[in-house]
Amino acid sequence: MNASRFFASGHAPITFSFHKCPRDFVVQEEPLYAFYGHGDHLIVQVRKKNKSTWEMLSLLSQVLGCDVSIFGYAGLKDKHTMALQYVSMPKSYETLLDQHTPILAEQGITILRSTTHPHKLNLGHLKGNHFLVRLKKLDPINAQRISQVLLFLQAYGFPNYLGVQCSESLEEGFKHGNASSKKIDRVLLSNQQSCLFNQCVGCAHALKFPCAGS
Repeated sequence: MNASRFFASGHAPITFSFHKCPRDFVVQEEPLYAFYGHGDHLIVQVRKKNKSTWEMLSLLSQVLGCDVSIFGYAGLKDKHTMALQYVSMPKSYETLLDQHTPILAEQGITILRSTTHPHKLNLGHLKGNHFLVRLKKLDPINAQRISQVLLFLQAYGFPNYLGVQCSESLEEGFKHGNASSKKIDRVLLSNQQSCLFNQCVGCAHALKFPCAGS
């Protein structure tokens, strides 16, 4: 069952060139809360290129000699991008992480900064994401159309549809051995909820009644 999608404008499709790569697609996480600066968990902001979150965690576990389950993260980030995201681990790994920072940098994972917190990061502990998207081969008329649409979205927001990323993330989990039967059940249920969510959000925006927090 397909959700009714809301569009901010009725003009003809805008033509441009976009290549999904670290140079043209940047994502930066905004944490849900401020980290305390003390506690048993090390919170590290990393910058990764051309690696999915699962691939990054797998590499960290190999370098640090630990199980991937010790790491916490707030969200899964696309592989073909430059992503700045937060990862948590027990504070006892801080020295070992510092020692292996050069090796990680060679593999496209840069440690930007770190702090501490009493709790492990959990999926969803994220206020939002900031995106930088570079569009190419965009003529002046279409550039003006995009500017108009952005002004509309600033005023009314846009539907935060749930798409295929969850399915892709589950596939990544299978590749790295992180998808348990319980996790699969949760994802299947989540997919059904996502369908209903998308229908409600699309209808709300179509009626020009933006949902709070969207």
